[in-house]
Amino acid sequence: MGAVLTGFAAAIRDELGSLGDLGLSAADPDIPVGDYLALSTLATMERSPAEPAALARTIEDGGEELARLAREPLDLDRDCPTPWYGPGRTRTAGTLLAVAVTELLVHGWDVQGAFGRPRTIEPRAATAAAGTVMSQMVPFLAAPAASATPEPAAPATTYEIHIRGGDRFQLRAAGGTVTAQAVGESPDCVISMTGPWSLLVGFNRAPLWRAVATGKILTYGRKPWVARTFGSIAKAP
Repeated sequence: MGAVLTGFAAAIRDELGSLGDLGLSAADPDIPVGDYLALSTLATMERSPAEPAALARTIEDGGEELARLAREPLDLDRDCPTPWYGPGRTRTAGTLLAVAVTELLVHGWDVQGAFGRPRTIEPRAATAAAGTVMSQMVPFLAAPAASATPEPAAPATTYEIHIRGGDRFQLRAAGGTVTAQAVGESPDCVISMTGPWSLLVGFNRAPLWRAVATGKILTYGRKPWVARTFGSIAKAP
């Protein structure tokens, strides 16, 4: 976790070195983003401190550096190098900050549980970050490899995502790709969710049925039942 935050901060500062600096080696750029991210995660885990106190310090240092960057006058639309997603791949500074916030919130929830404390996710932070992460990262992580065989034609599905108190946008899934777009097209279903529960379900910390049963996630529209397929395209960043 600390290495992840440090890498995000270095990318935003435009001080990220080679793949070797992250413990990664050059790989086929045609590997799908999601698969490459899994390899990067393993490499990062191998380089992380094994001693709990040292690991905690790296997380604290990375979090503090990102907090400092967030207070600076950043160009949030500037593309930053993100080699952990694959050679030549980039994300904007704003997206990286939003992903970092969600990582801190979700792993903070994990730590609270590990120490037997009541687990909470700060609602305002989750609501502010969730929309950016979902609209920018779901299409990115769902993208197939360039050499992948195109999937058979199938009806497109348009999900309208409403983060309560936050962003509203649409994700259109068709032919193995996902596209983010502004609200406008008539959606197949609307998925309304709170910021904290969008993270808990998205990061596989809580089952979808529990979120629906407690009203934290609601689905409605012309085809509300297609909401159950949303999990097949939404992967944690």
